Amino acid sequence: MTGCCRNSRPDASECAAWSEQARAATAGIKGDNAARVIAVLAARPFVSAMEMETRAGISRPTAERMLKRLHDLGLTREVTGNRRFRLWTTEI
Repeated sequence: MTGCCRNSRPDASECAAWSEQARAATAGIKGDNAARVIAVLAARPFVSAMEMETRAGISRPTAERMLKRLHDLGLTREVTGNRRFRLWTTEI
């Protein structure tokens, strides 16, 4: 199973639908950072900004901004409730 599927065990079509929805919602964002972040979230059940930085090959501030932006679009949620060392997941 892919990462987002391991979290709540939706079927593969739900994972694909989330990825498609996320790409459509971020189509207006310049560059490929949004696509990189979406790919990481689709492959990992939970991800921190630090892990996103490494896996997506983007800076930590960019990772934090993109995770927040996806959250504001209703595509991700923060699951730890902390101000530091937060973990993010897809909103399926």
